[in-house]
Amino acid sequence: MIKSSFEFSLGNIGYYCGEPLPSKGAYVNVPLPSNYSEIVNLKGERFRDHFTRVCLYLSSLNIENAKKENDHVIVGTEYGNIDSMVRFQKQAKDNDKEISAQQFPYATTSSASTFINIDKEIKGGNVTLNAGVKTPLLAFLYSLLKIKEHKESNCHIFVGDIYSDLALEDAEKKNIDKNKITPAVTYGAILQGTTYRATLAQEDRVNVVKKIVLGREHDFNQAVVFNDFLCSIRTMPILSCIQFCSLGDQNSLFVTRNA
Repeated sequence: MIKSSFEFSLGNIGYYCGEPLPSKGAYVNVPLPSNYSEIVNLKGERFRDHFTRVCLYLSSLNIENAKKENDHVIVGTEYGNIDSMVRFQKQAKDNDKEISAQQFPYATTSSASTFINIDKEIKGGNVTLNAGVKTPLLAFLYSLLKIKEHKESNCHIFVGDIYSDLALEDAEKKNIDKNKITPAVTYGAILQGTTYRATLAQEDRVNVVKKIVLGREHDFNQAVVFNDFLCSIRTMPILSCIQFCSLGDQNSLFVTRNA
């Protein structure tokens, strides 16, 4: 018996990535698209880190008719804008008199989600999540809970990382092959609707056509897996099901297409 189910529809999907990162000490920022300055508000640009820039670019491309009063922004990231936070701390240590008051808002763990809210005038709230490899699953489930709780709201999810040298050093401590680290962010709009049904256990007589497993084997960045998940549920046949889970099939979510 299915104790919990969530109905939703899927809006725009966005994905922005660079090439897999080279060896330690050779990191170069992922190039921004040529039209970045044309579609992103550049106010405060000099204080932004690359992760925030990519999130703002994806939001500018994909968030069209947000329900200003009720929508939610959810950012799932392991490192986020750590580059800005560390830079701010170093400046405070070296010479606190040179710190600009404008810099602080860009140097918190929730800076990216906050500035998406401000830029798109979304007032329903924002949250920044980090659950390691399970981050996409947690962010997606959080969005389902929000649209079920607030019948007038949609959710805008951003999952991924654009890695600084500090983030790469941390990944190296986990014995990760940096050829498998792709700087990328995935965007997905989870909307009110009945196109899909998500459950926490497999339903009877529902055919699982694909299992998408979160883990480090394919890529350290779970944005790659999350993009695969969103694209797969968009194209799967009616009455088929996709299992979204972590290694060992724990904490699985089953998404069935209704129509």
